[in-house]
Amino acid sequence: MISVFDMFKVGIGPSSSHTVGPMKAGKEFIDHLIDCKKLAETDRLQVDVYCIERNAIASVKAINASQMALRRTTQPSVTLDKVIETMYETGKDMNAKYRETSTGGLAIKILPCE
Repeated sequence: MISVFDMFKVGIGPSSSHTVGPMKAGKEFIDHLIDCKKLAETDRLQVDVYCIERNAIASVKAINASQMALRRTTQPSVTLDKVIETMYETGKDMNAKYRETSTGGLAIKILPCE
């Protein structure tokens, strides 16, 4: 049986849900590198977050989705490598001004409260 403490952890700072998600994503990735025997070859990692929602909570959604996928009872029809490749290609195709660190879209339309 899974405990509520397995699903939710206290993280760093007041917005721990925003810090725990990326920390768990990092651990999942490291575990993947270990499983593929590629950890020793890895000396640098760059992460670009492509998010049209413009908020950090999307990382928590991604972790939740990955946890559901990891608890599956059937064989995956798409490999993790294919998912990563597809996400990379999608990110390359996305106009840079609509990325999480964007200079367009909602990032420039939302004005501070007066």
